[in-house]
Amino acid sequence: MTAALLLDNLALTATLSGGTWERPLDHLLEPTVRETTARCVAGTPDQAQFDIVFPAPTKWDTLVLAGGTPRPDVDLRVTWYSDPVDRSAGAVLRGGPDAPFLPGYPPPLRLRQRRLFDPNILRGRPRSRDLAGKTPMLVVRPAASPRCAAARIEIDNHGDALDLGMLFVGQAFIPSWPHDFGLRLGAPSRSPYDEAPGGRRLVDGRPSARVKTFKLSVLTEDEAMVLADAGQRLDRSGVLMMIEDVAGQVRHLWRRTWPATLADGIEVEQVNEQDWSAEVKLLEVIG
Repeated sequence: MTAALLLDNLALTATLSGGTWERPLDHLLEPTVRETTARCVAGTPDQAQFDIVFPAPTKWDTLVLAGGTPRPDVDLRVTWYSDPVDRSAGAVLRGGPDAPFLPGYPPPLRLRQRRLFDPNILRGRPRSRDLAGKTPMLVVRPAASPRCAAARIEIDNHGDALDLGMLFVGQAFIPSWPHDFGLRLGAPSRSPYDEAPGGRRLVDGRPSARVKTFKLSVLTEDEAMVLADAGQRLDRSGVLMMIEDVAGQVRHLWRRTWPATLADGIEVEQVNEQDWSAEVKLLEVIG
């Protein structure tokens, strides 16, 4: 396993423009996935697109679009540019109009492993019941991501109106050692209920926020200080993300990677003369 933490959203210092959006793209920079959204009525790549222009050439390796109404068969294309303004072929570093669109949700299993009664056997996309109760999460981790002045995101929602909640662009911080076994992932119920005289529960259904708890037992002092600084900077409101295994299977990224806040900061501990440790608890952003 190769664990990664995304501690800074590079999109917050960038400028967003382009496409045809009835609700503004700046809503993607709010720390919410439902309350404020950007909307493209057409949901076609020529209109559901936007440019991310960075203040200086920037290296990033993860892009997340959280929340909104992407279809299970949504497709995306990313193009990297060397110039903040020039969109000619000469400014393309990677991608471009000839590059294929890629599935927003990677296939969950290889074709030969899927069951014949799976209704999405041919395309391998998540089903409605797979997505039920979860915030839609499109996670892009390209095999190569050159340092760029701008990036263009094109989205094909196959003609359906498209809402998007939050944009997160990050460069992974990868400690030398992965997190310990024993990572805990759950979604405690937030739904209050009353009990009828006969014993039936009368539930006021509310969306559940996922919780992820993990420990990094072997950190260098430099790595520990990165986490300590991040904990103080982010407090309980700053958004971060954690990917358990950047080198392994990607089929569950949309289930296990999501914008989160810290439950209670990050406390680091010096274990011995050279090793440090930290335990982190993340609460999913669902509002």
